[in-house]
Amino acid sequence: MESTASFKSRASEIGMSGDLISRLIDGGVDTFGKLAYICSVSPTSGDDGPLKEALTSILTGGIVLTPQEMILMRRLWFESYTLTVTELTNKLQRNPSDTPKSIPLAERLVRIDEQKDRLNGLVYDQFLEPAHSLTDRVQSMLEDGVVTYLTPEKCVSRHDEIQSNKSEQQLCFDSQGNVKVTKAESQLSCDVTGELRLRQCLTRKALRHLIRSSCVRSM
Repeated sequence: MESTASFKSRASEIGMSGDLISRLIDGGVDTFGKLAYICSVSPTSGDDGPLKEALTSILTGGIVLTPQEMILMRRLWFESYTLTVTELTNKLQRNPSDTPKSIPLAERLVRIDEQKDRLNGLVYDQFLEPAHSLTDRVQSMLEDGVVTYLTPEKCVSRHDEIQSNKSEQQLCFDSQGNVKVTKAESQLSCDVTGELRLRQCLTRKALRHLIRSSCVRSM
């Protein structure tokens, strides 16, 4: 909901021009969360007049959107509102046993590319790249404001995650006491015997924190 990279990627996927996306971002609307609350009415109200007024005041140069562009804007606005409401609902119903929320793929790739460019000289391959589940866990700590210790053997690489990727489900209770089926949290671990393997684990742990820091700057 707060990822600029995901917002740009989705806008491009539905056919929005790069110029329109740039004008939205220049106007301060660069995430799903911001677009969802761009005006005082919801997409289900049937009245997009407030949306047009808000876009007219935000877009620079006094440019009026074409009917084709308004179709795409309505679609992106509806998706943004739906994503925002869904995420708020999930936060209210979240259980401590639930798996950490996944970082959007577009946001993840942008942060990894930034890290590769910033850390020149580091051979950033699949053995040093932190597993997606590891990065998601750290991001969850950031959002919940609760720090937990991760042992070196839990700092799994992306290579190990791909090789052992299994979709397991579990039953749990939500905040209302209802039973629901959720994805089980990954229980992968890696070998830390020997200086080289331990060093790789600690390197992935450090890279994980750097990815988290990048996410903080983007929010």
